[in-house]
Amino acid sequence: MILFCFPLPIENPFPLKLSKSEPVFFKNMALFLVGTALDSALNLERLLEKNNSVSHIVEVGGAGVSSPEKQGEIFEAALLLDPITSQKVRLKKRTELPPAMVTTVSGIFHDDQTIEAKETHLFTQETWHLFSVAEKHNLPFTSLRLATDSGEENLKERFIATLQLSRKKMQLLIESLSVQTN
Repeated sequence: MILFCFPLPIENPFPLKLSKSEPVFFKNMALFLVGTALDSALNLERLLEKNNSVSHIVEVGGAGVSSPEKQGEIFEAALLLDPITSQKVRLKKRTELPPAMVTTVSGIFHDDQTIEAKETHLFTQETWHLFSVAEKHNLPFTSLRLATDSGEENLKERFIATLQLSRKKMQLLIESLSVQTN
């Protein structure tokens, strides 16, 4: 079973109410509300301890972006940065989406020596934590993130507006990935 994880209810593009306790099954997908930041890892770990039928974890949600002109685009995380050790981890790409480098801190890659020009820089609170849980359970991990804001305007309004505008596009992407990965 592919488990699609959403940090916040608004990041779920499907017309279903999700829970942090059990996945909701829809079409051929399992949808799960993981929560934000470190809570996301704790909730995912709790679910995986009682459910061994998960074959792949796909994180889906919004993200801050370093380049305002990229707002509204969907990216796949290709490079993650450990927030404690600064170790870089390259993920296997599973889609044709443009690659992104994902960190938890917005200023960490702003010098020209560390940024990889081919990848957009996204900021999330959950990606590293969810990746760590997937790795612990030897599960493939994919992160799909919609660039929602650049931190230069009202973040909450921009975040919500961008998610709402991209709702159908995200639904179609998730459904296509659920078919490809099965």
